Amino acid sequence: MIGPYNEIILNQRNIMNQKGEFNAKKINEIAVKNLSDTIDKRISFEKIKPSLVFFNEDIETFSITTTSKKGDEEYEQLLRLYNSQNFQRNEIPLINYRNLTNEELLYHIINALNLNALGMDKIKSIIKSYCFTSDNFIKMILILLRIRAGIPVIMMGETGCGKTSLIKILSSLLNRGSMNLKIMNIHAGIEDKDIIEFIEKVNNEVLESNNNIIDINNTSNNKIWVFFDEINTCNSMGLLSEIFYNHSYYGKKLDDKLTFIAACNPYRLKQIKEGS
Repeated sequence: MIGPYNEIILNQRNIMNQKGEFNAKKINEIAVKNLSDTIDKRISFEKIKPSLVFFNEDIETFSITTTSKKGDEEYEQLLRLYNSQNFQRNEIPLINYRNLTNEELLYHIINALNLNALGMDKIKSIIKSYCFTSDNFIKMILILLRIRAGIPVIMMGETGCGKTSLIKILSSLLNRGSMNLKIMNIHAGIEDKDIIEFIEKVNNEVLESNNNIIDINNTSNNKIWVFFDEINTCNSMGLLSEIFYNHSYYGKKLDDKLTFIAACNPYRLKQIKEGS
């Protein structure tokens, strides 16, 4: 299965000729294809294929999400794996996240994030009226896995679809109620100097803090999350790309505790009427 990053690299190769020059016609063809395929590429629980096995934040237990059905070879293999961590005589079936209620999904989020010691009253005070579904459950897990691995996260979705809320809830839960999250709201008036001023302030706060405790379990709650909202609205994509992929700005390295997340709105094909 081709990943998003590999797809970007493949597209870049396809739009260049042997001399390394860009082919404007090919660029347009790929852009139109990618924009028309946007709906098919939306992440949802039903698209988790092959199945996903991940360690919970306690780094001792693991969870399995699958869309395979009982009787399938993949399901039976995962079932044996899942029960290998239990010491009960009776076989425990795989969890069907599709059919879980909000309360049941919250229970599994608590297990995945190792929050059992926090207490339900505290957890409910953090999430308030936030509603869990199988889709946002799997998105939280995928974001968490990327942050663990130091991979920058960029979420695409319509305004108001819950991107920012999801990040805030996940950050608050991981940090037991205190968000380790710095947010910059991007708009058309934002320039490179504004982003640099923001990122320097965050970086200096990390350097000056006494947050030098080594996390022996390599969990995700010792990181400072930096969230850029609606990055597609500004003209600083070159700078943001360096921050995200090189962990630097203008060649200056940023602290390793910083992990970057962004949200953007979907692109739209501009329809040009004949004669206009």
